[in-house]
Amino acid sequence: MATTTAAPNGALPADILGSAPPEQRPDYARQELENAREQLGRVRDFVAGTDAVRRAGPTHLPKWEGESSDTYKARTKYSSVYAATGRALIASLGMVFSTPPALVPPQRPKRDDPEGSTEPAPLPDALEALAKDADGMGHDLATVARGVFRDMLTDGLAGLLVDVPPRLDGTVPDASTRVVARLLPYRRDQILNWRIGLAVDPVQGGTRLALTRLVLEERVETNAGAYGVTATRRFRELLLVRTDDPAAGTDAERPLGVRYVLWDRVERPGEAEPVRFVAREAGWVLDGTGRSFGVIPFAVGYGSPHTAPFVADSPLLALADTNADYYRTASDRRWSMALSLAPILVLVGREPGDDGRFPQVAVGPGTSIDVPRNGDVKYVAAPADAMAASQVELERLRVEMATLSLDFLLRRDTAPETATGRAYDAQAGHASLALAALGLQDMLDQGVGFSARFASSAAAPVEALPVRVQTTYDVRQLDAPTLTALNTIRKDGGLTRGTFLKLLASGGVLPESIDLEEEELTLAAQDQAVRDAAAVNGNGDPNAGSEA
Repeated sequence: MATTTAAPNGALPADILGSAPPEQRPDYARQELENAREQLGRVRDFVAGTDAVRRAGPTHLPKWEGESSDTYKARTKYSSVYAATGRALIASLGMVFSTPPALVPPQRPKRDDPEGSTEPAPLPDALEALAKDADGMGHDLATVARGVFRDMLTDGLAGLLVDVPPRLDGTVPDASTRVVARLLPYRRDQILNWRIGLAVDPVQGGTRLALTRLVLEERVETNAGAYGVTATRRFRELLLVRTDDPAAGTDAERPLGVRYVLWDRVERPGEAEPVRFVAREAGWVLDGTGRSFGVIPFAVGYGSPHTAPFVADSPLLALADTNADYYRTASDRRWSMALSLAPILVLVGREPGDDGRFPQVAVGPGTSIDVPRNGDVKYVAAPADAMAASQVELERLRVEMATLSLDFLLRRDTAPETATGRAYDAQAGHASLALAALGLQDMLDQGVGFSARFASSAAAPVEALPVRVQTTYDVRQLDAPTLTALNTIRKDGGLTRGTFLKLLASGGVLPESIDLEEEELTLAAQDQAVRDAAAVNGNGDPNAGSEA
């Protein structure tokens, strides 16, 4: 981050010892974050899929009392994860980013147009550069937004720090330098500590609630040998405090500024204090005019309604929990089937040998078994319907997951009878996905606004521009993975075949020449033909139908 010459890197805070109380160390995490960690892991694992869930072990598949480690390890491999949560996330990204987020260009009057109409004007150079390389690593604004939105849906919230990278020569950008800020994404578990307080700014006037402290965790890699790397935990602390401008007058007249410190966690084995936090860099955050920034340049995007600052549940939480129920039920069912449904050969009336053991018996073609008088040979197996209850439960959970997925992705159209009902519906009728997309748009708007302040100079101010994010969806905007996910929801019972056909037709996926009513009748006739054939052959499900 850019620093003032009045706060050189030599004026660094003293080291903080690892033995200090937790609340005195920069790695201290607020209780709100600690309370959310279990939820974060649960949703992330079921988004990631089978391998992540199996690695979590008893977290998602409890170990039975008295179960050996080998048996438990084998049982975890008997079922894969039904990918309902992951598919919902893929569908969400496909719907929101079918039209990539983009800066809304400013308008200018058309030349030689007596009616005074307008046309889009070119973006300011700094914002054009931001749109093409938003994070300083070559990723455009839409790509960065996609990653952040994924984190918002998985974790409930995510953040963007707007920062100006330091110059390679160590100097501070001045008015002659074109400053291009970068948007640095942070996941929820990287936002360790924060404080909200009243801030009085004599320059801007008034009193406001503001973010006055923020601590972010980062991972820094350094070279270890020719090819290896060593990871170090770094903590970026930002404080909204009075600046130390000597020309400002009294303390109360000094403007607010953002001071930052970068702390590295350093391990020194063998020393009396083997762990300590060392300040590597410190200074003030400056805007493009050389003045101190009066607000911490961090934008938060919420994937669901937040209950407090930096506190929100994942909108996929209910789906992930149902997904976990399905995984446990399916895993237990398959293990039980392996143990109980295979027929077991039972020999009745045999006597043990002289050594007290029963002789081994060969079973198969060309073999015979000696059976004593009044003895018996038979196979024993669990009843055919022994697993019926678990199958019914799995089907119920599949329908529940399909319903949760559809409720999250799409707005349920209703027809309120009164004007008041329509007004309420306009506010509450948005699907959770649309609300999350609005949260993304708000975060990007804030981030671009901070970027414009960094890029502005006294001679050339840069106006912030809004960001357009897709918040309404229809099938015309769905890509192939999204359509696949919705089709799976239909198969799972969350969407009728007729409704699915209407969605395809309204989106232009099906030709206009198709008569939907006739198509539905044809499919119904095909279903009936399949059931009739099964009934005649006596080897099918009389309730079966086609998959069309």
